Amino acid sequence: MEKHAHESNEQIEDRMRSINKQLKEYEIELDEERKSKQQILQQRKKLEIDLQDSRQQIEEANKQKEEALRNTRRLQVNYFFFLYFFYLNSLFIFRHKFVK
Repeated sequence: MEKHAHESNEQIEDRMRSINKQLKEYEIELDEERKSKQQILQQRKKLEIDLQDSRQQIEEANKQKEEALRNTRRLQVNYFFFLYFFYLNSLFIFRHKFVK
């Protein structure tokens, strides 16, 4: 009977050691998952910041593009006015030289 009780105690202790080992493995796994989740959250935050920065850069680039287009239109208008007045001036000079 004592032998049977001793074997039963050993089985209980073996089972307890096995359960403790399993518990430690689960704790390690849980800790690794927490670390992984934390890394993912940090990466997500970084990506969100990068996305926001990219959107701001695109917005700024679009503003600069619009300003460049406005300047180009102004230069084109000025250039055509210059050509027009040059043409008128040339006609005026031509008429005064040869029409008299």
